[in-house]
Amino acid sequence: MPTTGPMTRAAALLAILACCSTEPTEPTDTTPPGEEIPTERTPLPDQPSAPEACFHEASTLLACEASERPDDVAAALERLREYLETEMARWVPVESAGPVAVSPPTDLPPPAAELDPIARGVACHAEDGSAAWALYWMARVRHQARRFDQAATLFDEVIARAPNTELAGYSASLALDALLVRARQRPDLEVSCHERMADRVPVYRQRLCESEPVPEDTCAMLVQLQCRLGRRAAEDLARNDDMAAASVAYEGLFQKGCDAGDEALFNAAVTAEHAGDTERATEMRATLAREFPQSALVGR
Repeated sequence: MPTTGPMTRAAALLAILACCSTEPTEPTDTTPPGEEIPTERTPLPDQPSAPEACFHEASTLLACEASERPDDVAAALERLREYLETEMARWVPVESAGPVAVSPPTDLPPPAAELDPIARGVACHAEDGSAAWALYWMARVRHQARRFDQAATLFDEVIARAPNTELAGYSASLALDALLVRARQRPDLEVSCHERMADRVPVYRQRLCESEPVPEDTCAMLVQLQCRLGRRAAEDLARNDDMAAASVAYEGLFQKGCDAGDEALFNAAVTAEHAGDTERATEMRATLAREFPQSALVGR
């Protein structure tokens, strides 16, 4: 069972995306009094020396050919669960969003580094839900160590292996959170990180929200996030003077049922006009008047 509040982070995720220019702050040490965090760190065995992506291929991270199945999977899972519920609770956590501190990545503390090969063996060779839970464990400790590129990949793999489960719902929130913080950690990768988010959100909605039981909070967050990412994409197209594509993107926001549909249609009309497509602009304004007759944007 996950031991933190990913839905709290999901709300923060939306807040950051809505306001990405917030200046970062320093992380706060929330270690309980009397507890000490191990200062020694063991490097992640699969950590690229200079990662240049928002995510990696799961097969590369897992390296299953070099792992072995534990003799006692149940005992292995119990060790992983105990760590997540006790040791990791004393580890300085990743900063909560809003604003996000862009701290450098760290390596795993010794207990997690020792358990990582065990989790890898379960993830690669166990069956039923054990493999997905071990993947979740690997993703969580990497997320905590600010290895967001790796965490995003492994959370994504959890969702692929265990769709329509509570674990997948938690993983969706944290995978997207990892991508967003990764973008802030590496501004040169911001575009590719946001493109990856835009690619994964509809996939997560399909895997989590189209069959029972539906994780309502997670699915509501995914809808909002898809709309905000779509709005950002439309704005980027307009800023880059690709007005025809921007018009289509703004219309897509209305078609997806996003908030402020009247504003989306108005922007679709304006950008069509800038693109020289008066017929489309007229069509968008007619749709605006028909769908939102009381909007102050009608007739402008």
